[in-house]
Amino acid sequence: MSINDHDALTLTEEQKVGLDENDLQIKVERIKSRLDNYGEINPMAMEAYDEMKERHENITTQRDDILKAKDDLMETIKEIEETATAQFLEAFGKVRLYFIDAFRSLFTADDAADLILMDPETPLESGIEIVARPKGKRPQTINQLSGGEKTLTATALLFALYLLKPAPSAFSMR
Repeated sequence: MSINDHDALTLTEEQKVGLDENDLQIKVERIKSRLDNYGEINPMAMEAYDEMKERHENITTQRDDILKAKDDLMETIKEIEETATAQFLEAFGKVRLYFIDAFRSLFTADDAADLILMDPETPLESGIEIVARPKGKRPQTINQLSGGEKTLTATALLFALYLLKPAPSAFSMR
């Protein structure tokens, strides 16, 4: 409705005295024409609107619940990853020290070996390089060692892992 149409509907008696009857008739005809253009009124429109509004509210509530669950899940994943990383780094440090000792026990005290994380920034996804330096040789990865050196180095690693988490004894299982 335009401002002029609205003004015509809200005129007081004093204001109507100044208007011409023809002008008023034209405004009435214009308003009737606009009402006719609106067409039939759907008596079910309010019910349909209420149903759609309720459905929208339900979907919005479900969406909010899902977003909250996602945030909670991401927080849980972060906590698990932090705990796993800390536990892995602690275990890796112990295995590394056990490996160095076991390697020196199988070779000589002058020999050296080490376990190195390839990507210390993401230790849970990082590869681990096994470096060994038997007496008189330069440091080499396990793949570059001779067959006997590979076997002893692998055995040292197995002992290191065993020292980290020993198998239960037969007596403690009873």
